Amino acid sequence: EDAEDWHQSQFWYDEPTSEKLAAEAVEQSGGSLIGCISTPSVFKAIKRLFPSQAVYLLEYDQRFSRYGEAFVPYDYSEPLNVPHHLHHSVQVIIADPPYISEECQLKTVDTIRLLASANARIIINTGRVMEPLLAAGVSNLRLCSWRPRHKRHLGNEFCC
Repeated sequence: EDAEDWHQSQFWYDEPTSEKLAAEAVEQSGGSLIGCISTPSVFKAIKRLFPSQAVYLLEYDQRFSRYGEAFVPYDYSEPLNVPHHLHHSVQVIIADPPYISEECQLKTVDTIRLLASANARIIINTGRVMEPLLAAGVSNLRLCSWRPRHKRHLGNEFCC
């Protein structure tokens, strides 16, 4: 199993959280494309539980290149540097910006906008302190009562 790399601000979801997000993404996708931005534990759950589902992982960590074409090297500081064939073609996007900073959150939103199909479903998990910023940048964003959990309990309040 891949270990978290705290130097890359990696904090994996626990297994029930990863599986719940995977199931929700697959259900909402209707068989269409799913994009996981900085959410490798959700990506791995989709691959394991729904092996025929079309899904891409946009991730900085090169360890995930073993997933071949499903892996897209991604650096949030270059939000528009994603393959053209993914532009406006992703039906469900699950994102967890790696840093709780305005810059990281807003650049991740730029990537989401580039990937999202016309009626895309978007799930963003991040520190609750980012909610007002994201609500201003993403239309129809609403806070869920459900809370994602991490393998190693984080000090920040997280929300979905």
